[in-house]
Amino acid sequence: MIEILIYGENGNYLKINTQKIFDFPETTCPFGGYDTESSIEIKASSYNVKGLVWISTGDLYFFYEKLKKCYENLRGEAQLSSYENNLVSVLTFDKFGKATLKGKFIEKHHENNLLEFEIISDQSYIKSTILQLEKMIEIYGDNTGV
Repeated sequence: MIEILIYGENGNYLKINTQKIFDFPETTCPFGGYDTESSIEIKASSYNVKGLVWISTGDLYFFYEKLKKCYENLRGEAQLSSYENNLVSVLTFDKFGKATLKGKFIEKHHENNLLEFEIISDQSYIKSTILQLEKMIEIYGDNTGV
C-alpha cells in the first residue's frame, strides 16, 4: 500500500492510499501505469470527506513530474486528477514558496454530492509528498509501468 499525503496549514490535507493495484506487474492500464482502487481523505477547514477513487499510478506519476518542477522553481502548477474525474485538483506555487491546492471531489457521478476544497500549503510540506511519490515510482515505475 502506498500513501500520498499533501499536507497543508491548520491540519488540512489530501491523502490517497492505494488499496488494490490491479494486474501488477503484468498489464498496465490505458491511462498509464497500473490501475488502483484507492481510498481518499480530504480535510479542508471544517469539511471532511472519505471515499474511494480510481486513479492510476500513471496519474500519480504525471503529478509527480509537474510537482517536482514546481517545487524546484517555486512556481507553476501541478494537476492531480483521477482518470474518471472523481478527483480534479491543481496545486499552484507562487514565488514566495506558498502552494495552494484547489479541487473538487465527487465519489459517485450519479449522486450530486460534491466537495470543492482549497488547502493552503508551502514548500516545506511538499518535500514529503515528493518523497512519497518517489517511493511509489520505485515500486510501480513511471506511466509505462515497470
